[in-house]
Amino acid sequence: MNSDISIYGSSGFIGSRFCQMFSNCIRIPRESTEPQSTDALYFISTTHNYNIFDKPHEDINTNLNKLVDVLESCRKKYNTDTVFNFVSSWFVYGMNCSLNTKETDYCDPTGFYSITKRAAEQMIVCYCNTYNMKYRILRLTNVIGEGDAGISLKKNALQYMINLLKNNQTVKLYEGGSNIRDFMHVDDVCRALQVCV
Repeated sequence: MNSDISIYGSSGFIGSRFCQMFSNCIRIPRESTEPQSTDALYFISTTHNYNIFDKPHEDINTNLNKLVDVLESCRKKYNTDTVFNFVSSWFVYGMNCSLNTKETDYCDPTGFYSITKRAAEQMIVCYCNTYNMKYRILRLTNVIGEGDAGISLKKNALQYMINLLKNNQTVKLYEGGSNIRDFMHVDDVCRALQVCV
């Protein structure tokens, strides 16, 4: 990655770490949609499936409406020179996800977060194909590491449970502890993203 890259969502857990690790990042302010380089890396997203209970429009506004505004800004400023890199989630597979899941496997998301992430992927494909823009969709697994301010039972539950153990508190296991998930450290995720973009 030699050229500058516009980072959307640079204040979040992974986006902020990416910007700390690599010097060619241009942090795009939260209120802005305009890119400052032809390459864009898009981290903006909600982080869990629980907004439906108290903020049912949050996932739609954050994961879809903001995305379309940014795509429009990229197209208007750089047109076909744009390379749009979208950070998505394994959650798009829904209950079909396993350790053997491949990117070509069927997606059947459940919950507003995962449904809007999948919709965002499809919108990017349609938008970029319509305007002849280049794109990449990068689906991440569970990301762990220091600096995640959003640790809770809703997001990054493993780190949440580790913190409970460190404080001699009781840990309740999902489904009797039979769940298996992939985890990746945030620094490894950022290095992988850097190779891709």
